[in-house]
Amino acid sequence: MRKNLLSLSMVLLAAFTCAAKDDFTEKQAANRKVRDELNGTNQKTFAGKEDFLVLPGLVADKKTKTVTVLGETTDIAVNDIAEFYVIGEASGHDYESLAISFALPGDIIKALEFIGMKAGHPVSAQKMQFWPKGERVRMFFARHSDPKQLVPVEKFIMDDRTGKTLPEVGLAFTGSTVIRNAEGEEVLAADAREPQSVASVYNEPETVLDVPRQANQDALYDHLHTHDGMRFPKHELIDIVIRPEFTDGTERVCDLALKVEPPADRLDSITNYIYRIEGADGKLLNEEKDIRSVIDVFVKKNKASKDIYVSVSFADDVPAGRAAQVSQVVQSWETSGSIRVAPPIEGQLYYRAFIPNPAHLDRKGRSGHPWELRLRKKDDSVSGTLTQCEFDWKSGDVQNPAVKATDFEVTSSDDLRDTLKRNESERKAEGKRPNIPVILLVAPTDMPFRQIMDFITPSMDIIHVIHIYALDEE
Repeated sequence: MRKNLLSLSMVLLAAFTCAAKDDFTEKQAANRKVRDELNGTNQKTFAGKEDFLVLPGLVADKKTKTVTVLGETTDIAVNDIAEFYVIGEASGHDYESLAISFALPGDIIKALEFIGMKAGHPVSAQKMQFWPKGERVRMFFARHSDPKQLVPVEKFIMDDRTGKTLPEVGLAFTGSTVIRNAEGEEVLAADAREPQSVASVYNEPETVLDVPRQANQDALYDHLHTHDGMRFPKHELIDIVIRPEFTDGTERVCDLALKVEPPADRLDSITNYIYRIEGADGKLLNEEKDIRSVIDVFVKKNKASKDIYVSVSFADDVPAGRAAQVSQVVQSWETSGSIRVAPPIEGQLYYRAFIPNPAHLDRKGRSGHPWELRLRKKDDSVSGTLTQCEFDWKSGDVQNPAVKATDFEVTSSDDLRDTLKRNESERKAEGKRPNIPVILLVAPTDMPFRQIMDFITPSMDIIHVIHIYALDEE
């Protein structure tokens, strides 16, 4: 009898599951029918009205500066990990997103540009863009049947580290990025491939809208979950409403350039250096040109709620040791949240190149081997020793293998490039992998920045990452 009851329960459970699945399928189909009908209605309603842009799945209103996107909630469960607020309809990430947009990510970009916004850029380690950049928008969800009850999207996600929902500070309009498809055509990444992120809760390199802070995916994973106290029904038809943070033309993004040069009297301390802070128009913002006046500019901009993006550049005659010291100061500003360091301008290096991890010079302590280059200078000429390190697995000690080091003397920048290219070809012919495209460069503390750059620049298409150790070796 008990066996029969168990069998009956299983049948009823299966029937319930199928019914629920069919219900959701019907609901999704009904949502798409409404979508198609609404697209036709909107085309007729707003035809000839220049202040409105109608695209499949959305309407943009230039007067109210509002973009309204039709979408539906996913079947993400209570307390599930959430990595996206909204994804595209063709995305396979609905299991970790709150909602699906019936408008293409690229069309949402067009709509935001239509109401007067300009895209910034998403994060990209390759481009040294370690901060998402863009003017902010506020995003809200509302049931399509009750469009006036707008709920900030941040209220739908709980951070288990704080026990609170995410801060309601808006999203940065990063605008995704352009890629080439298999046919070689330029397409928008958010339209063309996974995860098709419209709005993410971590720094997604191809998203349209990103959280306006550094939010590494690995660091956040398993901390952000759906909020069980704020739920819309599964597959609910919703309006995704997007509005600029400011509607009066106020801009939060502030681009500055910090230019560092030694003083004329060559005083040794970096406190005596010349620091020019310039606006995006090239206008000098600190007449005193000292480090204190730079901080004053940052404080003033922060009080005005600006997101400050600062490019850092060194004059040709700044010694490597002083560049390292200034970089440590810049790092303290960035770590404190005062500024966001922007990618370097042409001919410069990202400032963190001058403050590498000292432990990486320990050949036996590192898991892989980048190139090493030790530079020497004599008068105005620079030469160096290029070293290739490899683990010697034949030494018999698998847990602590010996390191084989091969030195190549390089007398010029061209010689450095030729040596790297020749080594690359030889390893390929031998069936070996090329060296890690990273170089640990040791330079005397008094070697001028320009001498270093002149020596390594021709090889920067081969060596993608450079760490500069300002050391006076015996």
